[in-house]
Amino acid sequence: MAPAGPGPKLRLVLLAGIALATASSAWAQSSDSSNSGSSAGDGGLPAPPSLPPPSGSLLPPFGADPTSPALRDRLMDVLGLNEPAQVSSAAVGPAWQFKPQLTVSEEFTDNASASGGPPVGPTGNAGSDFITLIPPQLQILNTSDRVRVNITYNPTAEIYAENSGFSQFRQNGNGTTLATLFPDLLYFDLRGSITQQPVFGGFGAVGTGTLPPNEQETLSQVSATPYFSHGFGGAGTLQAGVGYIYSSTEAPKDLNQAPLLQLGNNGFYGSQWLATDRLFANFTTGQDFGRLQDVIGTDDSFYDGSGALKSAQRVLVTNDVSYAVTRFVSALGEIGYENLSYPNAGFAYVGGVWSAGVRLTPSADSSITLEYRHIDGINSPFVYGSWQITPRLRAFGGYSEGISSFEQDQQNTLLSGNATQTGVAASALVAAPVLNNANYFGGNQSLNRSRRLDATALYTFDRDTFTATVDYQRSSEVGNPAGLPTSLLTGYGLTPQFLNFVLVHGIPSFIQGFQRQFLEEVLQFEHLTTQTSTNLVGGLTWQHDLTPDLTSQLYVGYAKTRQAGTTGTDQQFALVSATLTYNFTATLTGHATFAGHYQTSGGNEVEFGRNFNDSDSTFTVSLTRTF
Repeated sequence: MAPAGPGPKLRLVLLAGIALATASSAWAQSSDSSNSGSSAGDGGLPAPPSLPPPSGSLLPPFGADPTSPALRDRLMDVLGLNEPAQVSSAAVGPAWQFKPQLTVSEEFTDNASASGGPPVGPTGNAGSDFITLIPPQLQILNTSDRVRVNITYNPTAEIYAENSGFSQFRQNGNGTTLATLFPDLLYFDLRGSITQQPVFGGFGAVGTGTLPPNEQETLSQVSATPYFSHGFGGAGTLQAGVGYIYSSTEAPKDLNQAPLLQLGNNGFYGSQWLATDRLFANFTTGQDFGRLQDVIGTDDSFYDGSGALKSAQRVLVTNDVSYAVTRFVSALGEIGYENLSYPNAGFAYVGGVWSAGVRLTPSADSSITLEYRHIDGINSPFVYGSWQITPRLRAFGGYSEGISSFEQDQQNTLLSGNATQTGVAASALVAAPVLNNANYFGGNQSLNRSRRLDATALYTFDRDTFTATVDYQRSSEVGNPAGLPTSLLTGYGLTPQFLNFVLVHGIPSFIQGFQRQFLEEVLQFEHLTTQTSTNLVGGLTWQHDLTPDLTSQLYVGYAKTRQAGTTGTDQQFALVSATLTYNFTATLTGHATFAGHYQTSGGNEVEFGRNFNDSDSTFTVSLTRTF
């Protein structure tokens, strides 16, 4: 059962985006053909301004997948530490590149249903199996001045030898297109992604490809944003735009048919969707103001969707000021207004926004922001940055708090990352990769107060790279944790605040009979036993070049997870991954990987009729051919 949503409107946005991008590409080719002497496609136009990331939202998670065999190269690429590719001065016209790739893998697993569940049975383990994986990949790039395209499509076919019912075809892909319609005036940003994740998350850094289809959900999203950007010399730059972002999470059929889904709108793991209309405008002062920079603007989102996001809005008007005290220290301040309203979740905040802090710039490629701020009605520290401590040591990460939901997090991550030529998403806030946390947390429909910490340290030698990563998030439901419409509660004479009291202290004896019966029916569902998701994943990675063509990588880690909507049991895991990579030729690469995801406590808790997060070990060999 696919999530409901405004399909015709989405198709209209996509068609408009494709038409605009195609028109801009054609214009670029026509214009470029008359400038055959230029080294750039359109006479050396300046790089188009990036789409501004959402204001006031939580940080997109920093970091990188520590188990990726190409971890070092991806980090170096995003951080700008790799040597730039040489571009021929004779290049004329749009630089279209098509990079096909084919991988064939054979995997052995000792648990063909790593998180259990129907139709496996009470043990949650379908036994060992061999899995053939065929993940083709096509990357399309265009680096011309008029159109910048970066699209990667890499679906995976999985064929199980014994458990044929688990065989599946997974859709995976992401892409961005930035079209310059009129230089220094009008631009169009189109981006999207599709992927799969475990329904209840919790796999952390060592994920698994052995989940049966009924344990996965499909995440898909697309955004289209035409925006205006014009510089007024040294006075400043004006930006304004509108955007439409649509995302959906398609959960397994049995979850959508569960009785508890008929009860409310919040705190469960069924299919959901979110459509966001975004309006933003800001003016940033320029060099004429010397050490002073002022940014005044508004960034407003109006939501339509399932669960807590239905008929919601986030209106934010701010004025940010920075003053460069020295070359290394700038004083920061912000004041503004916010109107945050989630009527279907029983939560709202209307009031002031402020922050104060400093920005440190230890070197040309380092920036650290430290603030104390008041936003979403919450006082909290706010830190993000990337610091080249020594020529070999770099650290980056951030900490933030705010009101958000799973679908909003996915949309913010989509808008806050700009893909590099290798397909890695880089944060638009600071030089660091973006790690989507979809594999960490389940996609429930709660509105949460989230605390998020991400930190990565990278130490490089000529033949060795050491990486330490920590990722932590704690999300607690706010408003109405039962997921019931406020109007329904009011009809029974109950408020969300009183229901919170009942969840903690039990049903008071003095309430009337029909109210008691209603509350007892609400409280019988397991999804009310905990309202907090927590996830902590930490690990160390060592990558070593044994020879110029042979590389080894070892990862060891620890994970602790608790998912809202379950019985609230903490589950802990030991994580390990070891990979050997050999480059047979410039276009043929082989990998051999052992990965283990071992539950050490909190095992075999049955949630919604399924065993949750059993241990598994896999051994995989693969060959990758690049054409």
